[in-house]
Amino acid sequence: MLFQVIAMSVITLLLFFLLLTRKPGRINLLLGACTTVCGIASMVLFILFQRSNGNPDAGRELIQLYLPCGLYVAVSAWGAIEALRSRKKLLRDKAARQAAKEKAAREKAAPTKTEPPQ
Repeated sequence: MLFQVIAMSVITLLLFFLLLTRKPGRINLLLGACTTVCGIASMVLFILFQRSNGNPDAGRELIQLYLPCGLYVAVSAWGAIEALRSRKKLLRDKAARQAAKEKAAREKAAPTKTEPPQ
C-alpha cells in the first residue's frame, strides 16, 4: 500500500509541475484535469494507508493527517482552476475565430460601391 501512495503522489507532483510550465490551452486543460483526479486519488490512498496503519497518533493529527490532506486538496484545486481557466480561454479563442470568419464573409458578400464616371 505504501508503494501505491508514493507512486500516486509522485505522479501528482509531476503533473502539477508540468501544469505550472504550460500556457493555457488544450494541453493545460488536460493536465489540469489529470492533476485534479490524481490529487484526489492520492489523498484517498493516503487516508486509506493511514487508517490501515492505525490512524495518526493522538494529538498529532494536524501534522500526520490534516496537513498532507490539505496539500493534496490544494494541488487538486489548483489543477481544477487551471483547467477551467484553459477551457475559458479556448472558448474565447473559438468565439474570436468565429467572429473574424463571419466578418470576412460579410465583407466578401457586401457589394463594392463604385463611383459613376464623370
